[in-house]
Amino acid sequence: LQIFLDNFPDIGKIVGVTGTNGKSTTVIMLGYLLGQFGKKVFVGGNLGTPSIKALEGEYDYIVLELSSFQLFWSERPKLKLFTVLNIRPDHLDWHGSFEEYIFSKMKPALLMEDRDMLFFNGQDPFIKPYLNNIKAIKIPFWSDMYTWENESIKLKGEKFTVMNRILKTEQNKENVLAVLSIMDNLGFDLSTSLEHLEKFTFLNHRMEFVGEWNGIMFFNDSKATNFSAVEAALRNFENGRVILIMCGIEKKEPYGNLINTIRKKAKKVIIFGDMKKSVYFALKRSGVSVVGVQNMEESVEEALKEAKTGDVVLLSPGGSSFDMYENYKERGRHFKEVVRRCLKGG
Repeated sequence: LQIFLDNFPDIGKIVGVTGTNGKSTTVIMLGYLLGQFGKKVFVGGNLGTPSIKALEGEYDYIVLELSSFQLFWSERPKLKLFTVLNIRPDHLDWHGSFEEYIFSKMKPALLMEDRDMLFFNGQDPFIKPYLNNIKAIKIPFWSDMYTWENESIKLKGEKFTVMNRILKTEQNKENVLAVLSIMDNLGFDLSTSLEHLEKFTFLNHRMEFVGEWNGIMFFNDSKATNFSAVEAALRNFENGRVILIMCGIEKKEPYGNLINTIRKKAKKVIIFGDMKKSVYFALKRSGVSVVGVQNMEESVEEALKEAKTGDVVLLSPGGSSFDMYENYKERGRHFKEVVRRCLKGG
């Protein structure tokens, strides 16, 4: 990342996006919208294509997903357009402390100058303490200017009806506000941007609808690799109607908020993999209905035994995938395969 920033001739074309959750979706969404307005856009960074590849072409905008690791190793990640979606405890096993993790995320903001623009979640308590030390123009979303009112979005005082139900999930509400606040301040029409966004196709493994059987819906949220992402996923559904499947390697996060959300939303939690060593016992001690199984196949079978019409079976792991899978994509694909096999057999 630092090599790219040191060699790219116009950093005013770069939009950096970081945050604990939602980075990839936001970056893809922003690249899509800019493309709809006829702009030539490079989308990359932590998402896949290394930023250095942008030096090989001519682009109107460079949209980069920036991880805490990339920012940690970058000595001076200087940007004129920078977005912080949210900050929640994550990767604490690597960073050593939550404070060090936050500092890595906020590093580009602290280097910004007077005319630069920082887009940030106005409701995030972990961003607010840094704002007094940031010189840039501060543009909050989840604010009076850019917010949601129930199922409608309110942009600069004007309310718009949103038809695409995926845009209205708890996870994507934040991503949508971030993208529209950026588009607005880059000079693009908000109403037209929202029209284009209604047609946007979302990434797999992020609250992806897998199918329905006997009135039971199945969702693949394999990209949820920390507890705050699981909480956001659960908030999309009715209280007490979710059979939640968790798995993977946890990241030393506090259990409190997760347990409270599970108590409210989930009728049962099914756990396998490395997480059985820790989260299983934390939930058990808290009185949550939880069962441990060996693998994805047993998880789905157990969920089908428990689920009734109107329930939701949700894979939202809450941990990284490396105990049993190559990555979150392989884990999500396996879930979808197992669900479809079980439903076909049933």
